[in-house]
Amino acid sequence: MEIVELKPYGYCYGVKKAIELIKEVRNTHLDKNVYVFGMLVHNNDVVKYLNKLGIITIDISKIDKIQRLKEFTSDDIVVFTAHGHDKSYEEILKLNNVTFYDATCKNVEHNLKLIRSLSKENQIIFIGKKSHPETEASLSISSNVILYDLKDKIDYAKVTSLTPYIVNQTTLSFLETKSIHLELLEKYPNAKIVDEICSQTRIRQQNIISTSFNGDLVLIVGSVHSSNTDKLYMLSKDKYKNSKVIKVENLEDLKKHNLDGIKSCLITSGTSTPLEAILEIKEYLGGINNE
Repeated sequence: MEIVELKPYGYCYGVKKAIELIKEVRNTHLDKNVYVFGMLVHNNDVVKYLNKLGIITIDISKIDKIQRLKEFTSDDIVVFTAHGHDKSYEEILKLNNVTFYDATCKNVEHNLKLIRSLSKENQIIFIGKKSHPETEASLSISSNVILYDLKDKIDYAKVTSLTPYIVNQTTLSFLETKSIHLELLEKYPNAKIVDEICSQTRIRQQNIISTSFNGDLVLIVGSVHSSNTDKLYMLSKDKYKNSKVIKVENLEDLKKHNLDGIKSCLITSGTSTPLEAILEIKEYLGGINNE
């Protein structure tokens, strides 16, 4: 099978830094329990890898987060994820003398610092996915931050300013945010847009849009939990209408799909996808002969 690689793929620097940090934490605190408060990055294979290192990932999607934070003791080490978090969580841990580390991606942290500064005297419309950790972290900063949810949109009654700032989740599609910006500017012509799409996310999206491919299969490798992987998949569905477009997490996932008749494949990945997963898939596809 002919394989066309669309680079960059594999981890972005933010994911690499987060994994490097937590490995260092594990090695520094061998006598303590190490927990990640949520998925360190949005990839199940990474969660499995951390588990092998003795690092426990806490699924915070269906629990009382505050109560769980109160249950940690000085024998525990807590690592916050790459997506950002409510800063009040840190104060809860400090009360119980719990050591914690912050793996927030520098692009996300830049966004959060900007929101902290602007929200002191301004209303902010935050474009994001409801329940995504970055969105929750942004909304926790101030009541002046109002959510524009990708699905449910916004309660305009909450926006009283005629000149709100517009900020967005860093892993969205830049085409998606552009259309929402136009919608919001119709409502608020004097709004101020702060377009903060992660550069690694933007590059991968632009590569999809600018690359011509008339082959049989477009393969997006990444987790079902990954927002930026989902955006690559949606862009590919729109761009490569004559190709089969599928999203898989790893080789095991790919083997569930029928690849009969597939002679050529374009492959890329989300920013939290391990390089090993892509290399395994490439080797597998390279061994398929559908001539």
